[in-house]
Amino acid sequence: MCPRAVHVSSLRNPGKEFPKAMALAAGLVLVIFILPALAISWVVPSASLSLTAGVMQAFDGFFSHFHIGFLTPIVGIALVAAALGR
Repeated sequence: MCPRAVHVSSLRNPGKEFPKAMALAAGLVLVIFILPALAISWVVPSASLSLTAGVMQAFDGFFSHFHIGFLTPIVGIALVAAALGR
């Protein structure tokens, strides 16, 4: 049996709509991951970035650059709540 997407059968024209949907999804995934990484790399100096410090260091550096460092703990709490809410 050939694996396929679950909702392909509900499309009006699966031969055209499914490839469009996959291309759109791939593009959105790239934009969602690339734009934040570029924003962080432009704002936070490379000497202060660490691969082991994680996301919170990036948020702290980003928020500190724009003088809104008070948002760092709020984002941290939101990240923890999102992880626990799965």
